[in-house]
Amino acid sequence: MEELIVRIQNALRLKKETTHKITGDSVTIGKFNFNVDRQLLSNGKEEKKLSFRESELLKLLYENKDKVIDRKDILNLLWGNDSFFNSRNLDVYITKLRSYLKNDPGLEIITVKGIGYRFVV
Repeated sequence: MEELIVRIQNALRLKKETTHKITGDSVTIGKFNFNVDRQLLSNGKEEKKLSFRESELLKLLYENKDKVIDRKDILNLLWGNDSFFNSRNLDVYITKLRSYLKNDPGLEIITVKGIGYRFVV
């Protein structure tokens, strides 16, 4: 029960600390334009249709840019639990997002070993 309370508090804290809330239709992330509603990431030359999870993960990373986001918080917010299988899925989605964003050297998703991820813009 204590762990559940701590996880809920962390999720609420993460929601409160979000300072770069995406409210409109699209947002500029480095050299990219991210259309949240249409789940499109474009750099002017090409468009990439993101899956729902990719889009939600990118949105979460951007809303908390320059902050370390705990893996468990990401898993609980996007998947509803932090099972081993979902943890592996998160690794795959992070790898995909890194490959999509690789054309902009000013953007980086940094792995903070043992803790989570930090999106640097």
